[in-house]
Amino acid sequence: MKRYTSNIIVFIAFVLYAQATLGSITQNTGGFVAHTIDSKYLKEQRKVFVKLPQGYQASGTVKYPVIYILGSRKLTRKTIQETDSMYRAHQMPKVIIVGIPHKSAQTRKRDLTPDFLKQNLKIEQAPLGQASQFLRFLEKEVITLINAQYATSTSRLLVGHSREGLCVMYILMRQSTLFTGYLALSPALWRENNLFVTKFEAFLQSTSSLSPFLFMSMGTREVTKMTQAFDKFVTLLHKYPHKEFTWSSSYTPNATHQTNHLHSVSQGILLFFKYQ
Repeated sequence: MKRYTSNIIVFIAFVLYAQATLGSITQNTGGFVAHTIDSKYLKEQRKVFVKLPQGYQASGTVKYPVIYILGSRKLTRKTIQETDSMYRAHQMPKVIIVGIPHKSAQTRKRDLTPDFLKQNLKIEQAPLGQASQFLRFLEKEVITLINAQYATSTSRLLVGHSREGLCVMYILMRQSTLFTGYLALSPALWRENNLFVTKFEAFLQSTSSLSPFLFMSMGTREVTKMTQAFDKFVTLLHKYPHKEFTWSSSYTPNATHQTNHLHSVSQGILLFFKYQ
């Protein structure tokens, strides 16, 4: 009896440990699997939502690429629609899609803003961003969870729009090998007189190896500060080429800041799988 009780205690301890490290799981009626993570990096609970492809098999030899999408639920659902259509057209493999929403407008500013930029430009003494902590959350908690729970390949794509697109570029600069591909759709590179562009130029000058795929897009009807920063960044990529770094940039005809990401995400995903 004592041995039986001891085994139960060990099992309960294991379950509690797994929940603490991998997050709790609930099934969402919308077809998503929702995971709750007690993040030690963000010091709060955060949810991530996983959409598995039709016919997904947890066991076997098939490993699935993973597309991680920052923020926008609309972009997440659009990506699900587009990847399903492109798979049926034999243009890409089946993928797992992970949506990473924000808790509030304030956490969005905090998490997505690089550490050297202000979270809020309207406040003179605004705190700097904490994207480095968000990067740790992605690497140590989100990706670790997804790899432990699902049959994932080494192919990982990070997608973001606007400030999320800025964070995508920041992660490319800080830890380029964390993902094999980066999609920055209408990235907010203009902030504080294009300071991110200046920082990235220094990065390109100092790094000897850069190997992931990058796709950037901008709508032709976006505001001047957005397009000017975008053009400056593209000029930098031409100026400092890296042999193994594959990148592409595109302007989406007639697209605004509110529509460009929805029109261009499929283009970026197709190019990513073309160069895999």
